[in-house]
Amino acid sequence: MFKPWDPRVKPSAATAASKPGKRLDLSLAAAAACVVVMLTAPLVGANPTGGVVVRGNAAIATQPGRVTVDQRTGKAVINWNGFSIEEGEVTQFNQPGRRSIALNRVITKDPSRINGQLRANGNLWLINQNGVTVGPRGKVRAQGFLATTADIADDNFMRGRYKFDRPSPNPNARVVNQGHISLGERGLGALVAPHARNDGLIEGQGSTVVIAGAETFAVDFYGDDLIHFEAGPVTQRPEGVEALAANHGEIEVDGGRVLLTAAAAEGIVDQAIQVGGKIHARSAYTDGGEIVLDGGDHGTLAVTGILDASSTHRSGHGGKIDIRGRKIRLGRKSLVRASGGDIRIGGDRGGQGPGRNADSVVLAAEARIIADATGFGDGGSIIVYGKETAKIEGQLTARGGPSGGDGGFVETSAAGTIEIAGIRVDASASTPAGKPGTWLIDPRDITIGQSLSETIVNALKIGQNVTIFTSSASTPQAVEGELPPLSPDPGQDGNITVEASIRPDLTTNPNATNQQTVTLTLTADNDVTVNSGITIGPTDADAGDSMGVTIVAGNDIKFLQSPSKIPGTIDVAAGLGGAVSLTAANNVDLGRINAGVGNISITATAGAITDNTAPPSVGDDGGAGDENLVGGAINLTAGTGIGGATVGDDIDIAATSLNATITGSSGGIFIAETDDLALGHIKAAVDPDTGAGVGDIVLTAGGAITDQDTTAVGEGAGNENLVGGIINLTAGGSIGTSGDGAIDTAVATKLDA
Repeated sequence: MFKPWDPRVKPSAATAASKPGKRLDLSLAAAAACVVVMLTAPLVGANPTGGVVVRGNAAIATQPGRVTVDQRTGKAVINWNGFSIEEGEVTQFNQPGRRSIALNRVITKDPSRINGQLRANGNLWLINQNGVTVGPRGKVRAQGFLATTADIADDNFMRGRYKFDRPSPNPNARVVNQGHISLGERGLGALVAPHARNDGLIEGQGSTVVIAGAETFAVDFYGDDLIHFEAGPVTQRPEGVEALAANHGEIEVDGGRVLLTAAAAEGIVDQAIQVGGKIHARSAYTDGGEIVLDGGDHGTLAVTGILDASSTHRSGHGGKIDIRGRKIRLGRKSLVRASGGDIRIGGDRGGQGPGRNADSVVLAAEARIIADATGFGDGGSIIVYGKETAKIEGQLTARGGPSGGDGGFVETSAAGTIEIAGIRVDASASTPAGKPGTWLIDPRDITIGQSLSETIVNALKIGQNVTIFTSSASTPQAVEGELPPLSPDPGQDGNITVEASIRPDLTTNPNATNQQTVTLTLTADNDVTVNSGITIGPTDADAGDSMGVTIVAGNDIKFLQSPSKIPGTIDVAAGLGGAVSLTAANNVDLGRINAGVGNISITATAGAITDNTAPPSVGDDGGAGDENLVGGAINLTAGTGIGGATVGDDIDIAATSLNATITGSSGGIFIAETDDLALGHIKAAVDPDTGAGVGDIVLTAGGAITDQDTTAVGEGAGNENLVGGIINLTAGGSIGTSGDGAIDTAVATKLDA
């Protein structure tokens, strides 16, 4: 744990009478007043030599093995012939305060080596256009430390315009830390060069650390110690390096921020950013910190180490981790963790956010992405997005806290192709009281075969919702839950095809005590197709468990039927029974749906709801056990028709109540109930001018046909049970009852009962 400290030493007797300045930024007139103390003849390999104060007010004193700089103004600029510190040597800066800045510039061709100790109670900025290395035994202790190969105009520095816009003429110049850099609380540590790398340790409480592969850059400071950093591109490849910005050591800035960035011109390097080692921006008290890896528009990122922005506090939330670049790969040893926080790899949700999107993302099978809450709280959010391709294996978890909380959100998306068969996802709640989280799969087009089906089954059975959302090439990826726009070309991609059954066992979740409810949602820009012989729904469930199914299509929903197989089926009757909702912009071709006592809602907005099991399939006689729809309340809405007049084309149901509506100007309703039929409101097509029913209604019941609502409230014109042209009712029992139980009708042509 980093502890606050103050390395400032007492000034010598020769300088004790000088009073520190009160302002951080000086006017040009004040900057012209400089106190210059020249060092004696330079010593080869010794402490900094040849120092000249060119702006601000400071005194330099030297003695064997030690250089002391007493800075008396908020800012000072010192030009040095050499700035190296050998082992056993100490260079000490005494500054007016923690916000003071000493800009140190090396004006010769010698690179800087810090193998001894460099100390300050304020900020030290070191410019050497031939490079800076903090050696393995080197120690830097300062409120802030910036080492760079880019130069800045003195006037800009003194006026607070921190634009380092003068690149090094040496394309191979680099800044490397192999030692130990300790920053003050909320301080800035930055290594900036065409090649910048940390192989050692950088630490600071709430501090900001920047490792930037850049020729030029700008940094701005705002209130509350907020820092904005902008890097310029690298136009020449440094020799002998694999990446422009790299971390192979350890960065510890609990509650702080870490930025690794590199903006390379296209084709300059194979990897813009390489991250091994450990980067920690955790917090034991409040929320976690922030870690950003930004490879620019052309950069490739490789992560093989640990990124951790967690909070270990019981009610704390993890921070943010954002990884961007053209190509991103997380290797087998990579761990990305932000407990209950926000992790984004490759893009924002659905690729629709303001940040740049990765062309491709690869997560190795052993990679771990963790946004689990650690105490009491909801699981966090994980987004993995590739604009062209995403190959996502490994483990992604966003679980609710072990002391309580809901499951989180995981998205695995690609605007092009996606491979997720080997993935392990868990966005469940950790306690029975928590609500399940959601795993969103968002490709352009997807076929659910056996391997992917097993992955989805494993996700559902541990207590999380699974949503698959496809968008066509011509349609932007939409927000989950919205009906996709009607596809202009029904043959285009944006389809979901279910070729393997999805049948979780809901009794196997150790975190649920007979009360879990999960939902499978399939939302397609074009068609959703469930093949013959395929079943969606649990194999088993505890008494209080349920699984719901929601299907939304921008074109058609199709349950296919072949002569030798049962039709495509949804069976969620196990346990409490689940709700089933189907919504298509055009047609819904039904197979079989069994919701147990759960409700069924089907909408074919501009088309028809039809029975796709006709002609009768093997063992299908249209009677009990062979219904199209089995559920509690069944609500059907279509634009042009529900069922057909031909024998076997009607919609066979077994329900506690029925509502059916045709919204267009033509189309009838043809429904057969195997037992009693309790009517709500059945409305066929009506004449748009007169409001009179013109569509036929044909209802058949094995038992009685009754009025679902036997109260008198709301009966009369506009509240009829049946509105149609020709109405035909056939029942094995009675049709309506006397008084308030009578079937109310509005018949335009004829009633047969």
